[in-house]
Amino acid sequence: MNRRAFTLIECIAALALFAVVAVVLGQTCFNCLSAVNSIKKDSYSDAMRGYLRSKVLAASDLGELQSGLAVYGPDGKTLTIEGEAYPTKIVDLFRLEVSCAEAGYSDVFYLVRPSWYGQLTSASADRSEILDDRREEIEDARRRSAWQ
Repeated sequence: MNRRAFTLIECIAALALFAVVAVVLGQTCFNCLSAVNSIKKDSYSDAMRGYLRSKVLAASDLGELQSGLAVYGPDGKTLTIEGEAYPTKIVDLFRLEVSCAEAGYSDVFYLVRPSWYGQLTSASADRSEILDDRREEIEDARRRSAWQ
């Protein structure tokens, strides 16, 4: 009896060949997309954004940031970064909106700065209310767990 079929070795060889071809094609597509993305990137703009963000994160005085933080740019010119902080419902967490008109930079991010509550007159009352709420929640949780 003469049966016509693929042997196990032939099937494994075909799968291995398919895997190699798939890896080569996938890597080629990845390289093409990477080249297109690198053309679209502006390395100076990215570096400037990172530099300005690092200066904002290094600022510890909110008043200085609100009135305009003066920093030197890479070309030697003075840049002014202005920002405004808004307290959130989470203790010591602020929503910070910053901008630098000279560099065309604007960003919004969140920072943990406990010392800023004393610099914001409206926020100091908010902080004590948030802390009181958290204490009450913890005490309620302790009471509930004691009875269970």
